[in-house]
Amino acid sequence: MKKFSLFITLVVLQGLTTLASTGTPQFSKAERELMTASETGDLSKLKKLLKDSRLNLNVQDEEKMTPLMLAALTGQDVVAKALLATNKIQMELANEVGDTALAVALGNEQYEVARVLVAEGAKVDITVNGYDGITPFMMAIENDLTLAKSILKKNKSTLDKQDPNGNSALLRSIMKEDIPAIQMLLSVGAEKSLKNNLGLTALDLAKKSANKKLQQLLK
Repeated sequence: MKKFSLFITLVVLQGLTTLASTGTPQFSKAERELMTASETGDLSKLKKLLKDSRLNLNVQDEEKMTPLMLAALTGQDVVAKALLATNKIQMELANEVGDTALAVALGNEQYEVARVLVAEGAKVDITVNGYDGITPFMMAIENDLTLAKSILKKNKSTLDKQDPNGNSALLRSIMKEDIPAIQMLLSVGAEKSLKNNLGLTALDLAKKSANKKLQQLLK
């Protein structure tokens, strides 16, 4: 009888060792449902799950994606708000490539979710996987001016940061001839004297353009 018990114990321990060595996370049914509801935007299901105070809202899947990241990935801004309203969400957790929820939102052009995250205090001095040297502010100024303004309120130092080519948000906007973005950047004091890696300033780039309005803005 003792030998049989010992055999069972060894089998169980071997199974646990195998599981640990694979590194594959194990999830409860509720955790799986939480991740699915967050990714698909099933708000009704999510609200039911959130009633369970024992549920780990920061659970990470095989790619270390949290429910908040999954909501950010697919643009579920209402779900993101519901998760954040619990005050149990760790916004700065990173997935397997080092992206936070905000980085996931920006990298997938989910600007509504990004607005929610920035408003709730997400760190904006981050990097986004696949966009080496491109700041969240640069991404926002080119796609969502409202988000860009929110980022500046959180961290004004991001205004004049330069990308690997030495271009600031202002220089990048001038090259794109994005008048609304340029006007916004100038209104908040973007530095016009910065030079990129080619030694060109904002005015130098404006002179290369045939856009007269652009040139007038930089005089």
